Amino acid sequence: MMVGKLNLIKYDRITPGMEATTKIRYKDKGALSNLYPLKTGILCRVHFYENVKGIAPGQSARLL
Repeated sequence: MMVGKLNLIKYDRITPGMEATTKIRYKDKGALSNLYPLKTGILCRVHFYENVKGIAPGQSARLL
């Protein structure tokens, strides 16, 4: 999944391969993932450990 318009209030930066729990919907419990920043503060690739359902354009992602 690609995520844009990053808001890094909680974190100073995202390091390549950083492990996170990522929520793709408000009521989602979250899923383990690795993060790979592509452009500082602009774009990030999220690689989930397991398949997740319901990813659609326009949704937000939240790191826990």
